[in-house]
Amino acid sequence: EQVGLWVERVHLLGERVGLREERLLHLGEQVYLIVEQVHTLGERV
Repeated sequence: EQVGLWVERVHLLGERVGLREERLLHLGEQVYLIVEQVHTLGERV
């Protein structure tokens, strides 16, 4: 849930800065992948 809020904040921030939607989506994908990896690591430990 917190991740969702964070992504939303990044999205809003991006809109303010005026980033292109494509770039923002790419950033969101990268953030999501990192979160997935951290989650997987957490499950292993």
